Amino acid sequence: MKKPKEKVEGNRIAQLLEIKSMSQSELCALSGLDKSHVSRIINNKTMCVSLPIAYKISLALDEPIENVFILKY
Repeated sequence: MKKPKEKVEGNRIAQLLEIKSMSQSELCALSGLDKSHVSRIINNKTMCVSLPIAYKISLALDEPIENVFILKY
């Protein structure tokens, strides 16, 4: 039996950055990710986000992954 594939439908990164008064540059510094990659994720240009990257972003935002990313089943 095949498992259903989950896809990232979107994210709440921009909203969380605003709530936490954090810049995208600060997020990049805390997560260790490249600015252009984070920008593509925030702008939903990258719909396939690996678990390690999602984890780094959620840690940097101090939020659970499920609060950061919107999954579609």
